[in-house]
Amino acid sequence: MRKIRELLAKSLFRLASRDYQIQYIDNSTIYEYIVPDDLIEDVANFCREAQLDCFKNNFTKRELEFANVLRNKIRKLPNGDIYGTNVWDELKIEAEKFLNILGYQMNDFDYNIIDNIDYNNSMSNKD
Repeated sequence: MRKIRELLAKSLFRLASRDYQIQYIDNSTIYEYIVPDDLIEDVANFCREAQLDCFKNNFTKRELEFANVLRNKIRKLPNGDIYGTNVWDELKIEAEKFLNILGYQMNDFDYNIIDNIDYNNSMSNKD
């Protein structure tokens, strides 16, 4: 069940990491790319899932509150491409802030290998 924390942290890292975005958005290839909206959607989804009864015992009250705040900010984003704008930069700061609240630092992750994860197995395995 603690895998939800890892998945949330990884999604936050992807959204907060300029290096990750340079590699997989700005310098993407047809084989290795990410769409900015997907980064945002992943964070919003994991913030929502963290608040589900089956997962919320893996988070502190403060973490759950921040997940709710961040998810609400994402839901209120303007339509259209915000990548590279001030809105995007603010969202990156919020993602890093939440990552820190979860007890992680940006240097805890390697953007070159962070996507080497099997989501299906991670969600079904219990620690």
